[in-house]
Amino acid sequence: MITRSAPPRAAKRIVIASAIVALGCPPPSGFPPSLPDWSTPLPPGVESDAATFRARVDKTFPLSGNPHTRARAATCRPGSLDAYGYPRVLCTVEVKIEALGDTRLIDPDNAPTTGVAVARIENLDTVDSEAKFGFRPGIRALYYLWVDRKPGLAKARWTILQVPVGAGVVTAGYQADLKLCHAYTPVSSDADFLEYKDYSRCNVLATAEKPSINQASVVSTERFAALVGRVVAFFRGEFTAAQGGWISCNGGCCT
Repeated sequence: MITRSAPPRAAKRIVIASAIVALGCPPPSGFPPSLPDWSTPLPPGVESDAATFRARVDKTFPLSGNPHTRARAATCRPGSLDAYGYPRVLCTVEVKIEALGDTRLIDPDNAPTTGVAVARIENLDTVDSEAKFGFRPGIRALYYLWVDRKPGLAKARWTILQVPVGAGVVTAGYQADLKLCHAYTPVSSDADFLEYKDYSRCNVLATAEKPSINQASVVSTERFAALVGRVVAFFRGEFTAAQGGWISCNGGCCT
């Protein structure tokens, strides 16, 4: 779990409030978030047995060697206290995300006919869960971004898969369309969380429909908002700016 030295509570709240006023953004409501829903049907070709699925992914989709360890807002274990002896209700965890295989082969308009794993996600904390998607500690479960075709279409979608460590059943949730965000020539296979990418807004999606609040990725509209999100994460997740996944794909970046 991430631990950071903090200023006195009053000063801490003044700093955060000043950032909110400067941006004209109220803190988001509904935190902590509701419990994640893992009732989405498994995509075709995904084994339900956790050990079988892990073995196939390890053999077929190699790690890229380009991992990112990121601070994410988290839910806190009951009864835990902060540095000042107050009950913790907001905290952060470190989450590692790494591309699998070559994500640059993924075309959002012509998805693979057979589904592929494009990223592996692990919550490095041993107790607390990530807040936005409910990533449990890595000693309990690993997570994968899975890309396949939408039923009856060539368009791509991605699904977050929850895979227990040891024996268990693979479950799915947070399924959404995979769309091109910025058009350029990617130089390497990569996967990350969107708030850590240095983009102002998705120029390809600017004329498309606005992303649904239920999509696996909610695109920020301003680079400064992403910067403030990182500052907020420093202050132990006072409110969450965590967003969804991002990969370098065929023709640019996809989210």
